[in-house]
Amino acid sequence: MDQRSLPGLHDEEATKSLITDLIDQSRIYSQSKDYKELLEFVARLPNFAPFNAYLPNLQKPGLRFAASQYDWQKR
Repeated sequence: MDQRSLPGLHDEEATKSLITDLIDQSRIYSQSKDYKELLEFVARLPNFAPFNAYLPNLQKPGLRFAASQYDWQKR
């Protein structure tokens, strides 16, 4: 079937792929200590939604600080 005939199909497949990758990468938190550190990191970012705080930590485990767009613009 031609993807052009189903608007959004490519976007849906890309989204599913990203979610699958995210789930696969989240397996690095297999120990309680690692998961606790993740929750502590998320808690240090009160201006971030929990999922948005999770992403930078997933991309760079051990990250100690992150700034929101607002922080980058104002500081």
